[in-house]
Amino acid sequence: MDTDKEKCFFDEYDPEALEAIIKQQFKLADTMKNGKFVYQVGSLVDDFSDDPSFTRNSKLLHQLYIRGRHAMITTVTSVQKVVTVAPLIRTQATHTFTFRLRSFQDLQIWLDDNSAIYDKKTLLNMYHMCVEKPFGFMYLNLSVQDRAEMFWYKFEARLVPSGDVAPKPGPLMQSTEALQQHSPAAEGAMPAGGAL
Repeated sequence: MDTDKEKCFFDEYDPEALEAIIKQQFKLADTMKNGKFVYQVGSLVDDFSDDPSFTRNSKLLHQLYIRGRHAMITTVTSVQKVVTVAPLIRTQATHTFTFRLRSFQDLQIWLDDNSAIYDKKTLLNMYHMCVEKPFGFMYLNLSVQDRAEMFWYKFEARLVPSGDVAPKPGPLMQSTEALQQHSPAAEGAMPAGGAL
């Protein structure tokens, strides 16, 4: 185990421990903000659907999504039903991974949450294209401004509806030779050996 990193695991929701971690990280980030880096904290909330008081009403979970990024806190929440997550959290998420949804209610919520980017019919077609394949999912990177960069089938292909914008080859799909020929500053290129 790396002695520089501390890991905490909780089998049950412990609001006192989570609040202490959040407060400590905010103090640390405030102290280090003038330096070159700030230590980061990762919080993984794995399917607390059986505890709606946490997934829908927890002020601490809401705080992680609204203010956590200011203290370098990354929060990942995995759920089996979209409806179990509060709208406030869904609208603050910067990256989403959507596998095949099992209810029309979840699909409708997902379409409603993302229909400001593309219309529902277009979104539904892209969704079906992704989840109909084995182990398929749609990845949304909502932290970018260009919607042509937002939607992906897994991490393999960018999804751009025809007629929307001219598709560009994604950095994941470029050959090593193409990467070596173009400068890293060129649009869509990344240096050889770079990590995404």
